[in-house]
Order: sequence, then C-alpha cells, then structure tokens
Amino acid sequence: MSKECGDRTAAEVIAEVEAQEDVCTLVADIYRECCVQHDFDYRCQHISRAEADRRFRECIQKNSPLKKLSPVSWVRWIGVRIGGRFRY
Repeated sequence: MSKECGDRTAAEVIAEVEAQEDVCTLVADIYRECCVQHDFDYRCQHISRAEADRRFRECIQKNSPLKKLSPVSWVRWIGVRIGGRFRY
C-alpha cells in the first residue's frame, strides 16, 4: 500500500473517501460504490492504475441496466484513463 494508506485498514480509508464531497461528480448514486472503490484503489495503489480503471468500468456496467453497453461506464472509463494519470 502507498504511504497515504499507511497502516490504516481498507475500511478506514474507504470511510475517509466516502466523506469527501467530490466522489463521483455528476454520476448517479447507483454508481457511488464503484467510485468509492476506485478512489480507494487510486489512493492506496495496491493494484495497477489500469486494473483500478478496468474494475471501475466493470462495476458501473454491473450496476447499469444496460450492462456492458452502458455509455456511462465507457465515458467514465475514458475520463479516468485520461485524467487519472495525474492522480495515480
């Protein structure tokens, strides 16, 4: 885990992420869990950025009525692939 996560448990870090107001800006509440997990993955860097982004897209697809065809999943995935390089 990264220094930012330190010795804290996953639950402690996730609680901190959930307390942030900017988690998943402009995305429906049904995807909040996906966004929180993605922020945790970025913050702790326990998996690769590509893996974190893939899991994020798949989580949104799982929660979407359109599943793999969900435009939200692909738009968000492109966004984190482009913008995430500055945060990981």
